Amino acid sequence: MARAFALTTRALAADRPQGGRVAILVISLASIAWVAWMVLARVPIHETSVQGRLEVLPPPSQVDTPIAGRIRTALLDVGRTVAAGDVLLELESDVPRAQLERARHQLAALGPELVALEKEIEADATGVSAGDVAGRAAIREQLAKVRAAEAEIDHAAAELARLEKLGQAGVSSTAEVDAARAELARKRSARETLGHSADALVAAERERDAGRRARASELQRQKAVIEGSLAAARAEVARLELEVAQHTVRAPVAGELGAVARVQPGAMVAIGTRIATVVPQGTLRVVAEYPPRSIGRLAVGQAATVKLDGFPWTRYGTVAASVTRVASEVRDGTIRVELALAPGATLPLVHGMTGTVEIEVEAMSPMALVLRSLVDRTPGAP
Repeated sequence: MARAFALTTRALAADRPQGGRVAILVISLASIAWVAWMVLARVPIHETSVQGRLEVLPPPSQVDTPIAGRIRTALLDVGRTVAAGDVLLELESDVPRAQLERARHQLAALGPELVALEKEIEADATGVSAGDVAGRAAIREQLAKVRAAEAEIDHAAAELARLEKLGQAGVSSTAEVDAARAELARKRSARETLGHSADALVAAERERDAGRRARASELQRQKAVIEGSLAAARAEVARLELEVAQHTVRAPVAGELGAVARVQPGAMVAIGTRIATVVPQGTLRVVAEYPPRSIGRLAVGQAATVKLDGFPWTRYGTVAASVTRVASEVRDGTIRVELALAPGATLPLVHGMTGTVEIEVEAMSPMALVLRSLVDRTPGAP
C-alpha cells in the first residue's frame, strides 16, 4: 500500500511541469492574438443621424386651393392613382360661368362689327381713289381748255394788231379792225369763263378731299373704338376663363395621393387650403439630418446603413446606402445629407418611411479607439 502511494506521487510529480507549459503556451498565444487584434483589426466609426426619411425623387407635389369657395365635388381618396390634370376638387362656379358666357357673346358680336367696318374703310378708300382720279382728270381738262383759250386770245390780239397797222396804212378797213376787236373781247370773255370753271372745279375737289379725309378719320376712330372694345372683351374672357379654371383643382403631376384633406361637398374652403399631396412614381432616396459637428466628417461616397423604424433591424436587418450629397450650411440646427439606396433591398421601401442613418466616417484599430477614449476622458484634453 505504501509502495503504491509512492509510485502515484512520483507520477504526479512527473506530469505537473508538462501541464504548466501547455497552459503557459495557450495563454501566450491568446495574448498574442489579442494584441494583434487590438493593433491590426479595424473597427468602423459611424456618425448617426438625428432623423432620416425615405423620399421619392422627383419630390411630392402639394396641392392647395387657389381660391376660396364652396365644394361641389371632392375626389380625394388616399392611395388613389392619378394622372397629371385629373380633377381632385371642384368648387361651385355658376356665377363666373354665367359672366364668362356673357363676355363670350360680347366678344363674338364685336368681331363681325369690326370686319364690316374694315370692309367699309376699304371700299371708301377705293372710292376715294377713283374720285381722286376723276376729279383730277376734270381739272386737268379744264386747265387745258384755259390754256387753249389763252392761246386763242394771243392769236386774236396779234391779228388785231396786224389789222390796226394795215388800217393805218389804208390797206385794212375800219370794219375789219372792229371785228377783230370784238373777236378778241369774245375770246377774253370765254377765257375768263373757263378760268372761273377751273377755279370752281379745284374748290369742289378740295372740299371733296376734306370731306373724304374727315370720313376716313371718323371711320378710323370707329375702328379704334371697336378694336379697344375687342381687346377689353378678350382680356375679360381670359380673366373669367382663368377664374372658372381655378374653381377646378387638378393633379399637377401623375402619382398617388399620399395625403388628403377631410372635406365634404357643401363645405367651404379658404384660399390656400392644402387638400392633397401627390407622390409621383419616382426613385427613392434617403434624406437624413445630422448635427453641425458632423460637418467635415461626412463626404460623398461614404457607405451607410439605414435602420427603419417600422422594421426593427434586429429582426428585419438594415438597408445599405451611400452618400450622394452633403450640405455645407446649417439649416434649422442640422445639415442635410442625401443618400442613394443600394440595389437589392428586400424590405418593402416606400416614400415617407422614417428611420436612423449611420454613415461610416472612418475605421481604426481597437487600440487606437481605446487610446482616443482615454484621451477624451482626460480632464483638460483638447
